Parts: sequence; C-alpha cells; structure tokens
Amino acid sequence: MNHWIRELNARDRLLAMTGYIHLVLAVVFAVLILLDSRLMLGINIWLKPTKFALSIAVYAFSVAAIMKYVSSAKVRKAVSYISTVGLFIETIIIAVQAARGEHSHFNFTSPLNLTLFIIMGVFIGAVTVAGIILFVHLIRHKLDMPAYMALALRTGLFISLIGSGIGGYMSKYNKHTVGGDDGGEGLFLINWSTVVGDLRVSHFFGLHALQIIPLLAFVIAGKLASSTAQKAVVWVISILYGGYVIWTFVQSANGTPFIAK
Repeated sequence: MNHWIRELNARDRLLAMTGYIHLVLAVVFAVLILLDSRLMLGINIWLKPTKFALSIAVYAFSVAAIMKYVSSAKVRKAVSYISTVGLFIETIIIAVQAARGEHSHFNFTSPLNLTLFIIMGVFIGAVTVAGIILFVHLIRHKLDMPAYMALALRTGLFISLIGSGIGGYMSKYNKHTVGGDDGGEGLFLINWSTVVGDLRVSHFFGLHALQIIPLLAFVIAGKLASSTAQKAVVWVISILYGGYVIWTFVQSANGTPFIAK
C-alpha cells in the first residue's frame, strides 16, 4: 500500500492528493447519512455526495497514474490543475446543496440554485476538456508500456470522454430520467430507475471505461504471448464495451429502464 501511495505521489502529487481527500470526504458523507435523516426524492441527501466523492477519487487516481506516460510538462500541468480545480468545485457544490436540502443538478428553482448549477457545469466541462487534451497527447505520442496496454488506455479514455458527453446530454431533458420524473423506485444504493429510462446508467459505464478496459486488458490480454493477439483482444474488449455503453444509452433514451422492477 505504501509503495502505491509513493508511486502515485511521484506521478502527480496534486491529483493523488485530490484522490486521498475525496476518499476522506466519502467517509465523512457516509457518516452524515447516519446522522442526517433528511430525504430528497426518497433517498438520503448525503448519498449522492458520497457516491460522487468515491467516483472522483477513482478518476483522480486514474489520471494521476497516467501522468507517468505524458512526456509534455505543459500537458501534465494543464491536465493536473484543471482537473483538480474542476473536481473540487463539483464536490463543494454538491455538498453545499445537500446541506441546504437542494438538488445540485438541474435546479432552476432560484437564482442561487441556477448559478451554482451553471458554475458546476462550466468546471466539469473544463475537466472534460482536460481529458480531451490528455487523450490527444496519448494518441500522438508513443507510450512507454506494452502496446496492448497503450491501446487499452487510449480506448478506455476515449469511451470515458463519451460517458462524460452523455452527462452533458442530460441537460437536454434537465433531468436524468426519460419517460418520467426523477425519483421514484430505483436499484438499491445506485438508485437507477426501475420504471423509466435513466441516462445515469450509460454515463456511469462510459466514465469508468478508463478503469475497466485497461483492467480487463491486463487480466485477459496480458496472458497471451503474441503482441498481435494481445492487441486484437483489446480491440474486441473495447468494441464490446463501447457497444454496451451505446446500448444502455439508447435503452434509456427510449425510456426503457436498465433493469425493470
């Protein structure tokens, strides 16, 4: 564990610290679930900040790990600073709105709520731009890693950016459900609707392609001796995973629940 911490710190201390802090915040928010019984759309107001803090920690650690393979100091600095600021702004607004008993997303009920939502959207858009900068760099430069892992990293980040774009697509509806109102019956903990379409499904799977595809590539393709076979397997994994993200997006956009009750 200490080795991993030292390695992350060496690769990008700022993003590593962002991840550590968000792990602590996730624990704090989880404790608040036990101490604060207020509900919003039928779920505890602190559940959303907890989930976001965990997701952001995973993203920060992932990007920090990638920084070892970014040869440009300017790109490293831009991605690190933009991502860190944007992620913290999102967390702060989500936590503040939870404390106020207000929705953090798609909340137009007052000038303050609208302003906070716009600010959050701008900064998350900036994080996405930083991800695009990182992707372009990874595409244009040779990476000091096995070819199949470099391919997995690139395809994983590409699909992750698509997942981020799906988050922006939700603004078309000003809610995350299609065919009904936000809230209501949903899957345990994650609360994806079991009644109507829920765009958070494809958003989630898309975002976490950055972790899942390289992990699958390491576990499956890494056992093969042939470089050609390794890359072929990564392409299959990436295409199937990307297709799955698209399928869940089309499913929810048509108002169909991911898993019906």
